[in-house]
Amino acid sequence: MRVFRYTYLLLSILLLTACGADDTFLVNGTVEGLGTQNLHIIYYSDGAIRTNVSTAVDSKFRFEGSSPEETVVEVYSNARALIGRFVAKNGDNIEVKFRQNEPGFMEISGNKTSHDLLNFLAKTPTDSLNSRIFHEVVTHPDRMLSGVLLAYYYDVAANPELADSMINLLNYDFIPYQMTQGLSHILNRSLHQPDTIGEFQLRAIEVIKPKSSKGKADNKTEHKHPQLKDFTPGSKQLSLCIFNKEHALDDSIFDIANRFDSIGYDIYYFHATHDTTRLAAQMEKMPKATNIFWAPAGIAQPELADFRIMQFPYFVVVDSARAVSYRSQFPPQY
Repeated sequence: MRVFRYTYLLLSILLLTACGADDTFLVNGTVEGLGTQNLHIIYYSDGAIRTNVSTAVDSKFRFEGSSPEETVVEVYSNARALIGRFVAKNGDNIEVKFRQNEPGFMEISGNKTSHDLLNFLAKTPTDSLNSRIFHEVVTHPDRMLSGVLLAYYYDVAANPELADSMINLLNYDFIPYQMTQGLSHILNRSLHQPDTIGEFQLRAIEVIKPKSSKGKADNKTEHKHPQLKDFTPGSKQLSLCIFNKEHALDDSIFDIANRFDSIGYDIYYFHATHDTTRLAAQMEKMPKATNIFWAPAGIAQPELADFRIMQFPYFVVVDSARAVSYRSQFPPQY
């Protein structure tokens, strides 16, 4: 009888473990030449951007994520440089190897789509990548691989009209719609006359870090009373405008802002809620030169009408002439 109880207990533990694995995916990874540093993991699941920070020790890292559908997982270094990407879904137990500063290199097991992606890229010269992706989409519109290749590897600038046609060829009964939604928004803006943002003034917030008498920064971060300021993009070629109404920002917002700051964008953050109590502390994680505007009326703020914000968070890219090149609930790809 005692043996039966122990056997029953062991089987129960195994069943519980198996059920837990179906709710997550596990990744054990190596980045050759990385050493010890934080890695930033970004993927999309259940209608939102998910982020994870995993510390690589002696080039090895491990993290657990959750996505009921297959999703593209991107791994970035602490300096926000892309290390590599792969596909994962709940139930996967993935072993992956990357090389620092060589995002095209990957060895992987544990997910079939990732393995197919690896084989496809290994057999395809760079100068024929677009034509091979076109053939893959046309012949296999219901394969996840086709969506990944089109969304992340196709050179849209070379033939935006063809890319737009391929988006409509994909079978979204088998491919998550959000896989190509960001690309679709980009193409809509590139294939049609871009909108422009009119001139306006909005209250801007200057975040300050007080100095102590010894010249060292105190722990308390504050902001000055909001003052009217012109929205004047143009000091750089492109500006990323981020709209959010949350008091406690998700880490993905900081990751996105810092990533685009590092590649030369101006960053504008619009705080679309009436409460600014916790804003100063939140902005410490944003790029230093972030322009912070306050829109207490949120979507109803009349100055923001030209941005056509549908929900939060929202991302808009404008150029120095105020022309809109991108508008979406998802951050742009680059």
